[in-house]
Amino acid sequence: QFFLSTSHMSDAPPVKTVLLLGETGEGKSFIGNLLVGSEVFQTSDRSSSVTAQCSIASVLDPELHVRFQVIDAIGLFDTNRTQQDVHQILSEFAKLAPNGIDALLVVIPGGRFKSSIVKTLGAIEIFFGEQVWASSIVIFNKTRRAPAEIWADRTVPALVQTLEKWHQRGVSICTMPIAPEDDDGNRDVGRLAGDVRALKQAIVQRTVVYAPAIFRQVRAELETTTQQTMSSLKTDAWAGRMAEHNQMLLDGRCRLGVLVLGLALSLLLWLQLPLQRAQCAATFHEILTDIGLALLVQCLRGQLRR
Repeated sequence: QFFLSTSHMSDAPPVKTVLLLGETGEGKSFIGNLLVGSEVFQTSDRSSSVTAQCSIASVLDPELHVRFQVIDAIGLFDTNRTQQDVHQILSEFAKLAPNGIDALLVVIPGGRFKSSIVKTLGAIEIFFGEQVWASSIVIFNKTRRAPAEIWADRTVPALVQTLEKWHQRGVSICTMPIAPEDDDGNRDVGRLAGDVRALKQAIVQRTVVYAPAIFRQVRAELETTTQQTMSSLKTDAWAGRMAEHNQMLLDGRCRLGVLVLGLALSLLLWLQLPLQRAQCAATFHEILTDIGLALLVQCLRGQLRR
């Protein structure tokens, strides 16, 4: 909860929060791994989702001086989710990113623009609202085409209509080619460095933050909780200091009271026992006299011996 109070750290790099969206098996987790530079999100090419819950990872890009916080969303489109389910999921996203989402990465296949893609895009708009596109970057995954080629494509009517809508809403397009495989059959992600760099720059350039009402509500709740926690901590610290101060005063008063009581008793005895004072003085005088006589006798003995 204390991320709400880190704005005063002027030397801290800005944070760009990214949310990955897409159908199962289209490579959104793979895109997330490319962004963070490690195998953080579980990937799969199967038809069933392996993103059983929301995952989050962050990485600092020293060249851009930006920290990317990447959220791999639950498979929103794998089951028949209700609007209430989506509202609950958005609440979880809001807790992870109370300041809003800087870029929603919508991952779609880079092949033929099929009707299933149109359906997925429609579901995203229903779930997140029309304002989602102002903060979106559509990634055509596993394609050899450049973004400029996709913008200029007029062969598929559904794609043309979608591109016009994206152009009006300020959507960005990025592409991710098929990662070549090495001799061992592993994908050489190092060959994708240029495309990953272009994607990160597109994220940084996004200026419209996705923060619907649910995000503002969750942020207000978190701010209230944080303020209450800080106030409670301050109250506990103040109460501890006051208790310590009171204990010190009590100890000092106790010591002072004992001293005063002792002096009072001594004075009382001194005033009420005059005879004893006289007797003590006489006895003390006799003792001094005896000591003086003993010293005088010793001195005379010493003189006689000489």
